[in-house]
Amino acid sequence: MRKLLLLGCLFFSPLTLSDSLSETNEWYIAKNGQYLIRDSINTGYFAMMGANTVGDLNVYLQFWDKEDCQEVGDKVLGHDPLLVNGKLVKYSQACNNGWRMFFPSTEAGRKYLISEFKKKNLVEITTYAKNFKVLFSAKGFTKLFNAKKIQAKAI
Repeated sequence: MRKLLLLGCLFFSPLTLSDSLSETNEWYIAKNGQYLIRDSINTGYFAMMGANTVGDLNVYLQFWDKEDCQEVGDKVLGHDPLLVNGKLVKYSQACNNGWRMFFPSTEAGRKYLISEFKKKNLVEITTYAKNFKVLFSAKGFTKLFNAKKIQAKAI
């Protein structure tokens, strides 16, 4: 029985690793329909493509934070600026069904973040104090961005 269990672990472990690696290497559409990329450094952090309150496409940095999100509710709060590929961008934060989401506070910041995902291979988002960072692949972003943009124009 132990040998069978060990063989099962050896057989299925690479599949799980392969799935999580593919989620860090290229933007993908999750089973729930979200357009995502997983952070390649930290566990549990994602960048998600979605529409903001006025319908413009945006990129949200998100992680599961159910406990704190219950206290905060769905209010939009300010956040310290973050460095996006070395450039300081004003950010806000909000919670959505237990997910804490960070997003550029200004139109210029939103456009800059999207342009970085379109132009670069990697997008690094770092705290101003440089004590925490996330790193996202930009591979596949433009293709999914264009598809999402077409969908957003549907009547």
